[in-house]
Amino acid sequence: MNQPVPWQPPAFNPPPLPPFQPTVRTCNHLLHFLIGLMTCGLWWLLWPFIALQVYLDNRDAERWYVEALHRYQFNLWQWHQANGRSGP
Repeated sequence: MNQPVPWQPPAFNPPPLPPFQPTVRTCNHLLHFLIGLMTCGLWWLLWPFIALQVYLDNRDAERWYVEALHRYQFNLWQWHQANGRSGP
């Protein structure tokens, strides 16, 4: 019972992977304008809703990325602490 525990190297634990930044979607306004001309203006009633949906999707993707980036930085800090390294 009095014997020291033999030293074992820490198991290999790879660092966390950074999140991928989402691509920004865009609304092709020229295309929507031309479709509106061909449909005698009926398409222009839907155009603002499509542009709003693209804006909201981009905003949600940006919020997700910011949160994922904070989680990644915290996990990377924990990984540096657990592996005996000083942080970046």
